[in-house]
Amino acid sequence: MSNPSLEISQLFSTLPAPHPNFSKAFAFSIHKAGSSLMMSLLTQYCKAINFPSINISEVMFNEGIFDRDWFQLTELREVINEGYLHLGFRALPEILNPNSEHMVVNPRDYRACLLVRDPRDCLVSQYYSMGRSEDSSHVSPKKNTEAWLEFCRKQATNTIDDYALVNCEWLFTKFENYLAVVINNPNIRVFRYEDIYFDKLSFLIDMLEWFSIPIDQTVVEAVAKQNDIRPDEEDWSKHIRKGTPGDYREKLSAETTSKLTTYFAELMANYGYSLVS
Repeated sequence: MSNPSLEISQLFSTLPAPHPNFSKAFAFSIHKAGSSLMMSLLTQYCKAINFPSINISEVMFNEGIFDRDWFQLTELREVINEGYLHLGFRALPEILNPNSEHMVVNPRDYRACLLVRDPRDCLVSQYYSMGRSEDSSHVSPKKNTEAWLEFCRKQATNTIDDYALVNCEWLFTKFENYLAVVINNPNIRVFRYEDIYFDKLSFLIDMLEWFSIPIDQTVVEAVAKQNDIRPDEEDWSKHIRKGTPGDYREKLSAETTSKLTTYFAELMANYGYSLVS
């Protein structure tokens, strides 16, 4: 789609009715930081209790409109409305970045959650998702599929160490951008993947309580159980390949681990991490 701004009203023409007693809230994450888990938990729960949510990222991706083509799209202000939980973000779009001239809504003014993960594990997971020339586990968009596959092919490298070192700057920028809504902001709650992986139920309840979304105990337990997937064996072809925190120790060389640790250490201290090789 050459001009997505022309299609905004059409793409989001079937939104659910907004909740009359809910302002707006945001669920943020980082790609390969447990973002799919976070979005599945919230999406399934909201659907089950008929609570309105909007996933701009998913709509855009399935239309074949990639991040670079909509992150500055100010026309999306008409979608980021009151009465909805806005979720699906795996990076901070310029339209939600307080440091960007393209900002149309300041997320610091609303309740938000952010799920982060050790960046070394993010890079390992991302390699198996989209950094291999074969056995890629990343879902493809419904439209503009060939452009996405070409992007993945360009990402492919011979070794996981090469991939991690080539893509670490891109990941660093994602974490760095989120600081605009994290630093000195009482309206955001940061979750770490390493803390929530083994207790999805508490994670979901904590998010719902933070957002002041009503909790149906039967539903919340069922949704958490459905999403508590822990593979017995690693399967490179699956989206949930392994999931266990600390996987980088088995996959990356000592030299690469040391370089990444040094590169990310200061930044990740803002998220409660004390990175060591």
